[in-house]
Order: sequence, then structure tokens, then C-alpha cells
Amino acid sequence: MSDNQPQIVIKITRYGLPLVVGIFYLTATLAFEFTADSTLRMASFVRHGFVSPPIGGSPSPLWWFLLTIGGWFHLDILLASKVLSLVFCCATILVGYLVANEILRDRLIAFCVSLILALQGWLLQLAPSGSALSLAIVLILAAIFFMLRNEYVVAPFILGLSTLVVWQAVFILVPLCLDILLNSVSNRRAWKVIVSACFVYLGALLPWAIYAWVNSAEGVPILLTGSELPPLSITEMVTLSFLGLLCIIGFAPSLWSQDSRTESLRTNGGTLMFMGVLIVLGLIPYVDIWYAVLPLVVAYSFFGLTEVLKRTGRPLLLHSLSFVFTAFVLVLLQVDYYNVNKPSMARAVEEANERRIVAEWISTNVSSSRSVSAERVGALEYYAERHIAQLQQHGQPSDDFVVSSVHALACYEVAFTPMGETTTVPGQTYVVWKRK
Repeated sequence: MSDNQPQIVIKITRYGLPLVVGIFYLTATLAFEFTADSTLRMASFVRHGFVSPPIGGSPSPLWWFLLTIGGWFHLDILLASKVLSLVFCCATILVGYLVANEILRDRLIAFCVSLILALQGWLLQLAPSGSALSLAIVLILAAIFFMLRNEYVVAPFILGLSTLVVWQAVFILVPLCLDILLNSVSNRRAWKVIVSACFVYLGALLPWAIYAWVNSAEGVPILLTGSELPPLSITEMVTLSFLGLLCIIGFAPSLWSQDSRTESLRTNGGTLMFMGVLIVLGLIPYVDIWYAVLPLVVAYSFFGLTEVLKRTGRPLLLHSLSFVFTAFVLVLLQVDYYNVNKPSMARAVEEANERRIVAEWISTNVSSSRSVSAERVGALEYYAERHIAQLQQHGQPSDDFVVSSVHALACYEVAFTPMGETTTVPGQTYVVWKRK
């Protein structure tokens, strides 16, 4: 498709894209009280220096650095986390549009992709959560955008920054190098560019490596868990399967001839390998950055629709069907958001409020010499301003106080319940148990 777009299309995207981002921002702020447990864990680390449980790495150094800068200006750590998360999720929509436009070469259809992305339930839940995952996703999409433009200096640098949020992003360097091989005029030049890209990638990691070495810190960047993003629902899985099938249908004809196969691989091979690596990261180690694959799946589903219409001799129907297709997907996404994500956020807010009450009670009634363990430590550490040990799932606890959701604990008695009950805890999640 040509890059030359009608003036009306340019105006729609110029004014429509900010409108979409604005609607997304307003919708996400309606759930601003929702805070991910990982955000509270990160805030307790930045504010108090607590890292519990031991995680064998440093929590997202780049995110840590941004929050530390906020602390220098006396900003509340939680507020800074949530505002940054909102900003980066809005940026995800914009970068998703740019990536889709590079793939599709059609501003109007790329706008449809950004609209679908803006109403994804997981992104609407991630935005107010304050999670570092928002930064990781926008960086990965930005790296893909520059890779599509053959900017093999900027792309590895941004990929290096994403590795400073979650170390598993190092695996995405592989499809970037393969894309360089596919798009270079010769193997010799390709390897030179690959070596240069690897040096740029390592250069992005160098400041953190020096800091970790000087301060004897754990060098591996770890994305703290607890984003509270629910598993994919049946509706989401069916929708993604449909989009993926449309993508495959679009690519299938190009595999029939050698010339078409070579051109398709050169143009889309790197991006498709990016998608493959992100899916593997989601399926095997279950790293949340796999959500970055969803904008690509949506974009390539429109690519598949485009290819089908071109081969059936009905290219003029493209924009009309794209709008119908977008409306259909949006309805499914909104149904899923109100049935899955909003209830999930509501439950998380109730539990967080309960843990805050427990934390305030511990801060007032439990001396620092007494040991405390809990099933979920993020909110407790942050609000109690003390270290809380991670309660093991199996085995009898040995701490003086235990915060647990169980309704009976051998050798312990109820010390406090957020609802004020002293013997029973109906309809309640957490209880403070005291060793007898």
C-alpha cells in the first residue's frame, strides 16, 4: 500500500488519536484507587529499602531510578508510580499506532489498531496500577518500531533499557539480530551491524552494571510480581484466536511461491520472530511482558484482512470492513472489561484497604523486636514501615505474628481482624494471628 494518504485520513488520525488517548486516560483514572501489589512492594523498596521475599535480583533498576528521581522532588512514591504508569500506558497506544502504521502502511487502519488497544481490559487495568510492566511494554514496542525502520542503533539501545526493567528482555535481542541478517545486503555487513548493535545494547546496560558493582547490589533486573492482571478470559482467548487465524490466512498465500516467501520473510520476519519470543516468554516462564505481543497480533490481523481482500479483488472494501471489524472487537473487549477486569480491580482494592488497616495495627501494636510474616507483604511493609517476612505456603510458621487468610492456625490465636471480630472472621480475607 502507498504511503500517500488522503487529507481526510491524515486529519482523522491527527485529531482522532489524541482523542482516543484522552478517552483511555479518563477511563483509566476512574480506577485510580486500584494499586497493584507489585507497586506497593516496589514503593516499600524505594522508600524503606525492604526487599521481601528474597528475589535473587534488583527490582527493575530503570523503574527504581525514575521513582528515586521523584523522591528527590519530594513526590509521594505511590502517586509517582501510578502517574508514570498512566503516562507509559498512554504512550503504549501512541507507539502501538506507529508500529501498526509501519506494518500496514495505512494510517486509518493503524488508527483502528490503536483504538482496539486503547480499550483492552488489561491495559485499562495496568494503567492505574503503578506497575513497572507499563514501562517494559512501551519500551519493547518502541524497539520494534525502530527495528521496522531499520534503525539498528536506536532499537538495541531501547531494548537494553527494557532489560533494565525485566531481564528476560535479553531474549528479544535474538529476533533483532535475525532481522538484521534478513535486511542486510550481505552477510559481512550484517555481522558488522549485529556486533555494533550488541555493543549499543551493552552500552545501555553499562551504567547499571557499574552501579551494581560499586554498591555490591544484585545485578539482575527483576520485574516484581503481583500485577493482579487476571488470566485471559474465554472471550479474550477466542478473540485472540480469531485475530491470529486471520493473520495466518493473510500470510498463507505468500508462502506458495519462492519470491513471495522471500519478500514476506524479509519484510515481516523480524517482527514475527519478536512475536514468537514474546509468546514463549509468556507461556514458559510466564513473564508479563508477553502482553507486548497483543498490539502486534491486532496489527497483523488487519494485515491478514488486507491480503484477503486484495487477493479476492475487493480492496475497496478494506476500510469499511476494518471499521466493522474494529467495532466487533471493541464490543467483545468492553464486555470482557466489565465482566473480568473491573471486578478484579474492585476485589484488589478491598484487599489492599484491608491490608492497610492490618499494617497500621501492626505498626502501633507490634514492637520491632517481634517477628512478623505474611502471605502478601507489599502493602504491609509499605504502610507498617517495617520488614515483613514472606510466609511459606507449606509448613508451620514460627514467627510471633502471622498475617494469613486461613481461618484456623495451630498454636496461634486471633490478635486482630480488620472488621473488629475477635473469634470468627466471616467474609474476611486477612487475620493477624499471635503465637500462644
